[in-house]
Formats: sequence, C-alpha cells, structure tokens
Amino acid sequence: MSNLIFIKWNDEDHFDHPIVDEQHRGIIATINSLYYFIQNGWSISDLKHTILMLEQYVIFHLKTEESILLDKKISSDELREIKVYRQQFLRELKKIVKDTIVHKEPNELTSYLAKWWLGHKTDFHDKLVNYIKH
Repeated sequence: MSNLIFIKWNDEDHFDHPIVDEQHRGIIATINSLYYFIQNGWSISDLKHTILMLEQYVIFHLKTEESILLDKKISSDELREIKVYRQQFLRELKKIVKDTIVHKEPNELTSYLAKWWLGHKTDFHDKLVNYIKH
C-alpha cells in the first residue's frame, strides 16, 4: 500500500478561524482513517463505527459553523441556506452509507466524501467567508 493518506491538509485549506480549521483537520483525519481501514480490508460491519463517528463529527462541525454565523447576525435567508445544506448532506450521507453497506463497496463512500469535502471547503465556505472571518 503506497498511499494511505486519501486527503491531504494543505496550506490553502486554512480558513483562518481556529475552531473551524481544527474541525476541518478532524474531518480530514476521520476520512483518512476510514480510507486506511478500507485499504486494509476491513469489512463494512467493522467500518460502521468509523462511519457513524464521521457522520456525527460533520453534523457537529456544521452546527459550529452555523453558530459562528448566527453570532455574526447572518440573514434569515442565509441561515435557511445553511440548514438546507446540512439537511441535504445528511440525506446524501445516509443514502451513500446505506448503498455502501448493501453493495459492500466502501470506495463509493470515500469517493462521495472526497467530493463533499472539496465542495464544502470551496463552494460552501466561499459563500460564507466574509461572515466567519470578520
């Protein structure tokens, strides 16, 4: 196994908000742990705890970002957008987890998580960066 790190933390991943950056690193670490376990042949049943931990951690992270934005007095439209984003992510994650378990194909999950992470750190944060940084 030559590459056990699936997603690398890069300097451009810094969001310049200490708790958000720490949580982002935690999300990446958990995704990388999941990837590592998959590469080492762990069964889906063995991965369930890591998947649940990741799901709960991302929920916690999104609520943290929402809390920061509420402190910054975001508009009700923007708050609604954040809640829709969180709900959509949870629906998609639950579906991909279920599909992963049914098809016994954990690479579907890591592929989804890589795409989600890229979108989260770019599209989602680009819309909200001015609120969190100021």
